[in-house]
Amino acid sequence: MKKLRQQLLLGSGLGLLSLLWLTSQVIAGTARKEINQTFDLRQGGEISLKNTRGRIEITSWDNEQVKLRAVITVKHRNRRIADEYMEEVHLDINDGRDYLEIDVDYPHKRSSNGGISSLFS
Repeated sequence: MKKLRQQLLLGSGLGLLSLLWLTSQVIAGTARKEINQTFDLRQGGEISLKNTRGRIEITSWDNEQVKLRAVITVKHRNRRIADEYMEEVHLDINDGRDYLEIDVDYPHKRSSNGGISSLFS
């Protein structure tokens, strides 16, 4: 009987730890989205990129193509809110043989401190 009670207590403790871990994943979280696309672009074509947050890295190569790899990360103390903001981030892309235009569209919501810039990295 004592052994059964110990097993029940151990099982209850593990269940509680699992519940706490799941709760922490919902409460504090990071939403991440990766976009990979390739576009044909003639030599001498123009690229226009509008992005107000984050790092941009550009490298060249000898193909008449542009490879786009965008990694968007939203951090918030509440995972649900991070996911909601992520759903509103869009890449508006217009392309042709001579041009590629990329505009990153961020949500216009405000966080509790009056700005949203701290959410994106």
